[in-house]
Amino acid sequence: MNHQLQKEIFYEIYPNSFMDSDGDGYGDFQGIIDRLDYVKDLGVTAIWLNPHYVSSWKDGGYDVVDHYHADERFGGDAGFEKLLQEVHKRGLKLIIDLVVGHTSEDNPLFLQSASTQKSAYDDLFIWTDNVWNAPKEYALMRGRFDRDGAYMVNFFCTQPAFNYGFNHITHPEWQMSYKDERTFQARDLIVDIFLHYLKIGVDGFRVDMADSLVKNDPDREATIEVWHYIFAKVRAQFPRAIFVSEWTDPDRSLAAGFDMDFMNDRENTFANDLTRRELWDKQNISFLLPDSKLDISENLQKTVELIRRNREKGYLSFISCNHDTARPTRFLHGRALRLFYIVLFTLPGVPFLYYGDEIAMQYQKDIPSKECGFARTGSRTVMNWTEGRNHGFSSAAEDKLFLPIDSTTSVEKVRSDQSSLYWLVKALIALRKQETMLHGNMIETVPQRDKRLLVYKRGNLTIAVNPACTEKTVEGRFDRVLFSDGDVRLCDSGIVLSAQSACVVR
Repeated sequence: MNHQLQKEIFYEIYPNSFMDSDGDGYGDFQGIIDRLDYVKDLGVTAIWLNPHYVSSWKDGGYDVVDHYHADERFGGDAGFEKLLQEVHKRGLKLIIDLVVGHTSEDNPLFLQSASTQKSAYDDLFIWTDNVWNAPKEYALMRGRFDRDGAYMVNFFCTQPAFNYGFNHITHPEWQMSYKDERTFQARDLIVDIFLHYLKIGVDGFRVDMADSLVKNDPDREATIEVWHYIFAKVRAQFPRAIFVSEWTDPDRSLAAGFDMDFMNDRENTFANDLTRRELWDKQNISFLLPDSKLDISENLQKTVELIRRNREKGYLSFISCNHDTARPTRFLHGRALRLFYIVLFTLPGVPFLYYGDEIAMQYQKDIPSKECGFARTGSRTVMNWTEGRNHGFSSAAEDKLFLPIDSTTSVEKVRSDQSSLYWLVKALIALRKQETMLHGNMIETVPQRDKRLLVYKRGNLTIAVNPACTEKTVEGRFDRVLFSDGDVRLCDSGIVLSAQSACVVR
């Protein structure tokens, strides 16, 4: 377990949207470099960069044509190497996205596999034995290439699945066991990509769809075995490399060897209770809303138990949102939004902040899909820097911008207002870095008779959150308030929290 990670705070950058330096309407590496001092000043310690690889842009960069080179859209290999140098020059770390379950249908490796000619990559992807054999229980495409077979896709139809094999064989005429050495070609390719970037100085990886390797593997036991193989080879050379998984199942992902696992918005979870219940309940009853009647105690306790089970293996990573999820501003506003960030930065694990969330950028619900973003497009709009033209993102004509502008906020605007969310987030990051009790996996719930109160302990610190419309009291003996938002005061009986307020007390 990498104990140094408990001190990290990550900032996610979607490169298309962060900053355009050359006026073509798309963000680029130099634009990120130009804004690195802003990122550093926030107080975060590391950056997660979404895909920078050569891509066909049929899934926002998650359809990779060439894993070993940076897309010219962003500035090519030279631009990426300069970005890496500038990130490290500021004492920050950089992890990059890697899609391990699939590639692009335009990737030369797949095109060779899809050819009628024999190639070294015939078994790198999953193909049936003939084009007419395409069982409906699998996501198979046929008739798009000349090879006599149907190929499996991992998500969209443009994303052929790498062949890590099958755990349970249902069609022996074309399915290979994950123990078949022919399937090791996929494992070894991923190892090679990892090592390529670690050797040039990248600090680690966020792994997309990390649980999607071996097929017919419901318990992921074979997928975990494959990850053990990969990590044994990579960590032998780079033992401190950082690996965070998109898995949302820490019991399995941390057992597989990852350092962290994302807690994305999944139904009936504590993370979902805080903000995104609307996605599942068709009405917004999120706990942090002032009129919510949601009882989160059961899901909170489940999360605490999940953390305890894995406290010596790795970390949960709670996120403000990411490129795949709706920004919290879709669900929360005003005081409720501020309470969300207080919880985010005082929970155990390693937090991730999505670009623009610190300035309350809005989720733009009804804009057209771009590069197959669909509903996700509304969270990928361009960063707002100033109150000037295109909010400082680009000098391009407005109709040439990668995505529309959110005119409600900007860095310039929020920095001039000491009461803004920006200053709250910055103060919370500083608090987390200062207070060692907020590091690591230690957490204890403090059950309350009043279910509208959220109270938990991190060592000798108590975090108390009152999202309700009325004043609440948390009973106990406390020495002093370290941090508060809203009217909070200590009394003989405990902490008195005004409506929609929160604090950290010792």
